[in-house]
Amino acid sequence: LREALRRGISVPDAEVQKEYMEKLENFSSMIEQETGARPTEAQILEKAGQTREAALASIREHLLVDKVSEVIAKEKGVTVSSAEARAYYDKNPQMFQSPGGIHLHQMLAVPKPSPSKADEGAWKRAEEQLERARARVLAGEQFAAVARDVSEAPDAQKGGDMGMLMASQLPPFFVDLAGRMRPGDISNVFRSEYGVHLIRLIDTEPAEEVPFSQAEERIKQVLTHVKTEEAVLQFCEPIVNDGNRTKIFI
Repeated sequence: LREALRRGISVPDAEVQKEYMEKLENFSSMIEQETGARPTEAQILEKAGQTREAALASIREHLLVDKVSEVIAKEKGVTVSSAEARAYYDKNPQMFQSPGGIHLHQMLAVPKPSPSKADEGAWKRAEEQLERARARVLAGEQFAAVARDVSEAPDAQKGGDMGMLMASQLPPFFVDLAGRMRPGDISNVFRSEYGVHLIRLIDTEPAEEVPFSQAEERIKQVLTHVKTEEAVLQFCEPIVNDGNRTKIFI
């Protein structure tokens, strides 16, 4: 950061605002997907423990560091060839598969007044609510009909149908559990930080291999980032190792 300031590198306010709005949208979408409610900007900032001004200042510093890192990398001649990218692709085949799809139906019971404030009694009542719902389904009622009747998830009126989603779009606990189920299976009732859940696996789609032609540019970006970090470390090393310029406190 000091090197960026020494070189007179700056970041326009518009660029900082653009990055801030993109991060805000990403957080909003992630929280909405997990909880069913879209948070306000104030709620996101409160959750992050930051003011808007502090968040903007932090983003500006990160962008400054990125810019000076790119300058240092360019000075040191950092490049990544197609041959290097191909070698990385061949060495890490598991990294180049598009996520498989998972189609779930769900029910959600939220302990009152909220998951973060509910006592154990409220959690048990929510569990009992979904245990009764599960028993109804096992007795022959349609999952969708029961979900419309009892679920508190945003998709309750669709019978709890979440549609076919990529694994990366689902909470990890859904993905882990679905991985141990077969189409048609109904899970046991379980808890998460969002409430009490019951899911039914409808179908899955296998992962697909991403060809090198599609992955090459992304691989080059990743390897360029790695080489850039190495270049920055080499740049900083003489300063860090100079006892007259750097003091380390433990």
